[in-house]
Amino acid sequence: MKLIFVRHGQTEWNAKRLLQGSTDIPLNRAGMEQAETLRRELAAVPLDFAVTSPLVRARQTAERICAGRNIAAESDERIAERHFGRFEGAVFDRALFAEWWLPGFDGSADGIEPLDRFCGRVFSLLDELSARFPRQTVLMVAHGGVSIAVQRYFDGEPKTPEEAARFLPNCSPAVFEKN
Repeated sequence: MKLIFVRHGQTEWNAKRLLQGSTDIPLNRAGMEQAETLRRELAAVPLDFAVTSPLVRARQTAERICAGRNIAAESDERIAERHFGRFEGAVFDRALFAEWWLPGFDGSADGIEPLDRFCGRVFSLLDELSARFPRQTVLMVAHGGVSIAVQRYFDGEPKTPEEAARFLPNCSPAVFEKN
């Protein structure tokens, strides 16, 4: 399977550097423009299937990218963003965020979704897509945290704490392949 992963376009919370998590925030004008630009960039790339997070910012991005194609993105709860508990809506703290992606981190007291549960749900969808579309191209539109899990799925466990929390920028595609 060839996977084209796209993190959703920019939201007002992204612009203000606020942690979104599972809070459902729509794209802002810049995010809509990013998605439209990416639609044009990917216009010649054949897609066999598209899947999106159910959160509005990802759905809006996927709808833009799929516009003009004979394909609509299917929503799947397994690639909704990780829940960050009491930190959702807070100013993004890179050092704190990095801790949440380390093996053994327990953020349950703060309402943070356990890493193994989060990665498990993302991996289950990736396993399903790999079996269903072994030689096809799949578009996945989701979130920064999901991009971290996807990178772990294809590339293995990160070697450094910095790698553990590295997520993709808004509306920048990344290509992953699994044979």
